[in-house]
Amino acid sequence: MAARTDSEWMTWACCATRPDLPWTTDAEHVSPWDALTMRQVCASCPVRLACLAHVQEVPECGGWWAGADRDPNAVTLAAPAWETARNGAAQGILPMLVTGEAA
Repeated sequence: MAARTDSEWMTWACCATRPDLPWTTDAEHVSPWDALTMRQVCASCPVRLACLAHVQEVPECGGWWAGADRDPNAVTLAAPAWETARNGAAQGILPMLVTGEAA
């Protein structure tokens, strides 16, 4: 099957509005937070099926396409998680007093 050259759908891709994300970076250099964000951006993209069709027709071997890294040798990225602070509290959560009021 010959590869299609029609790429008009790319102008409607959600990733085009997020140049701050590492869309063309190898998976091992992408933070778990960026990977999660890119998956979320792709999940809401109106041209995700066209993107998936593109990577099936044109053998893309790197970068993020249709919500997944296309590197066949990519490692599975860990999910982002809250880090535990030295006092044992999860970062991002306000400490509460016994009365239930914020400290």
